[in-house]
Amino acid sequence: MRALSPVPASWASRTTSGPSPRARLADLVLTSVDPLDDIHALADAATVTAVVQGGRLVKDLSGRSR
Repeated sequence: MRALSPVPASWASRTTSGPSPRARLADLVLTSVDPLDDIHALADAATVTAVVQGGRLVKDLSGRSR
């Protein structure tokens, strides 16, 4: 998150980066690869270990979901 947060904040004309306000829901992709090194590795579904979309867990390969 730290590597990517300042860039989208600048695109959105925000002066700070960090957590979203409580009323907003974030999408999050957890992966076993570094997308900064090889973005194409995300095309392999096995490298995506979890997905949170609209604040809801929609994929969890770890089996630790509630």
